[in-house]
Amino acid sequence: VIMYVTDYLRLYKMSAHDLAMTMIRDVLKNTCTCGSVRIYLDRFNEILKDDTATSITKYFALYNLMSIAQELGDLDLFFIAARMRGKLVAEEDLSVIGLEKTNSEIIWAQEAELALKAKDSNDAFEKLVALKIEKFKGNLDRATAEASAKRSIKKYTKLFKDFIE
Repeated sequence: VIMYVTDYLRLYKMSAHDLAMTMIRDVLKNTCTCGSVRIYLDRFNEILKDDTATSITKYFALYNLMSIAQELGDLDLFFIAARMRGKLVAEEDLSVIGLEKTNSEIIWAQEAELALKAKDSNDAFEKLVALKIEKFKGNLDRATAEASAKRSIKKYTKLFKDFIE
């Protein structure tokens, strides 16, 4: 479906991204009236597998899947959806909703997931340190990278406290 919404952006004082999210949420709210989260998950899965679904539809399906994962406290599902959404943003044209191609969402998801695992795993901590060094193109010494990794662990533990508790 193609819609010309430029006038509505000014009327509702929304960005293209916000208007598209509002419209898709309204459609989902009014068509997914079932109470079962499993049915919501199945519908999102169908959208993601549908070859005819647009990148924008998939983006919002993944966005909402992340929200459901958050409601369920399912950290694994959250990061699966976050990585998929990051890949979509990096590879697909989502400029109509105000998003430019970037790999920053993939990096964010990878760093956040590693930071949360690094609390209890030396292997995850080492991977997080390596990611920090890679992120700064080798211009970070080991001690600084470790300190940065420890700050990331604190930051993401605080950010995801509802998942962890």
